[in-house]
Amino acid sequence: VMEICKTTLGASSLKMLARMAHLKSTYTERGWWEEAEKLKVQMMKICETKKLENMVDATPNQGWSEEIEELGVQLMEICKAVLGIDNPTTIGSMANLALIYCYGGRPDEAEKLEVQVMEISKTKLGPDHPETLESMGRLATTYIEQGRREEAEKLEVEVMKIRETKLGPHHPDTLESMVDLVSTYTEQGRWKEAEKLEVRVMDINKMKFGADHPETLASMANLALIYSNQGRLDEAEELQRRLPV
Repeated sequence: VMEICKTTLGASSLKMLARMAHLKSTYTERGWWEEAEKLKVQMMKICETKKLENMVDATPNQGWSEEIEELGVQLMEICKAVLGIDNPTTIGSMANLALIYCYGGRPDEAEKLEVQVMEISKTKLGPDHPETLESMGRLATTYIEQGRREEAEKLEVEVMKIRETKLGPHHPDTLESMVDLVSTYTEQGRWKEAEKLEVRVMDINKMKFGADHPETLASMANLALIYSNQGRLDEAEELQRRLPV
């Protein structure tokens, strides 16, 4: 297959590199280290002109198609073969492919990659590194899509606490974590926990941006909805009256 790809597509095409990566993996699994190393050297020479980092950064991640998925798989395999699994560019290619799987409605496959990305990030960068926290957040989103809200909540609480400790409660990333956790609470019908956290978000937004800022108004609208779901219609109405028409 590799020789056919070389003849029909050229020695430096992505598909050719992907086949080389696959063959290198086969050599490695069989303990054929010299053959695997020889292929790696060939791939590295080709990739020197292709700038894998730029290709990974430019991978389309809006929507899904067979072509987009094929590109994502190829880039991940090439990055693993040339750079190693714990290289930041490789990790980025895995995260991109997981996102593509999510867009394609395949959360189980996305989860497998996201767990790998999270574990590698924890080991390589540390449990409180921003990239690690981002990977935990993405995995939590996938858990929610799978209906695994308790597991998502556990991750979201951990991310929120770390960000609050490292960045402070007013940081945008901390607020984003709070909003994500409010959403998970509401999906579980846990209105009291959702209310308590949404009040915090609203108060912080008021302090940071003012009473009429879109972020503050959004948190007020969310809190009104939480009140309404608890049957506290007067309190919900009072908040809604303060929102612009």
